[in-house]
Amino acid sequence: MYGGGVDNDKTMLRSQGPQMGVNPQMGGGVGFVRVEEGKEPGRVYEIRKESLSMGRSRESDIFLEDLAVSRLHASLVNMGNGSYALKDEGSANGTKVNGQLVNKFQTYPLQEGDRIQLGQTVLVFAKK
Repeated sequence: MYGGGVDNDKTMLRSQGPQMGVNPQMGGGVGFVRVEEGKEPGRVYEIRKESLSMGRSRESDIFLEDLAVSRLHASLVNMGNGSYALKDEGSANGTKVNGQLVNKFQTYPLQEGDRIQLGQTVLVFAKK
């Protein structure tokens, strides 16, 4: 046994794939959204920082090639304690959660299985 060299730490960085492990520091698991309808069905985006921007801009954390989506359309916000929220950032065409239009600039708490619609793109929120 040797003193926990640098090599042991590197393996931690590789766990970005679709493993089902739960990070104990995150409370209720890592939130993510899966593209259900749109340009890249099945693509998964993990919410690994305080906020992920979604929009048509290539600078967005979640880039959506959809003409009905604003450049900065909405954000996914990590509220801490394993809870997450959606915030419409003043989009032109609005954002729907489970078919209901959400108010612009207000955070809307997300539940497992919620369907988020931006333009023609539908994302499903879940935790692992």
